[in-house]
Amino acid sequence: MSTIIGLIIILGILMVVVGGQQGWLALVSVGINFALVFLALVLMVWHFPPLVITVLFGIMVLAITIFMGDENLNVTIPPFGQV
Repeated sequence: MSTIIGLIIILGILMVVVGGQQGWLALVSVGINFALVFLALVLMVWHFPPLVITVLFGIMVLAITIFMGDENLNVTIPPFGQV
């Protein structure tokens, strides 16, 4: 096992222990955001337009962070302009 894998496992355990269910959701959110950033980098290497990728993936990362950060829709919907 490499050091980075060990640190990821320790981070995941601590997030779940300290945060409970919210810690688990935060861990899943971090994983999804990492996958999106990795996909954005791969698309840029394949010569897709970097500005378009940055805007689209930035909005996706923002949405995942906001919606997985709180369960109350009255708090999570207004940042996207729907009141």
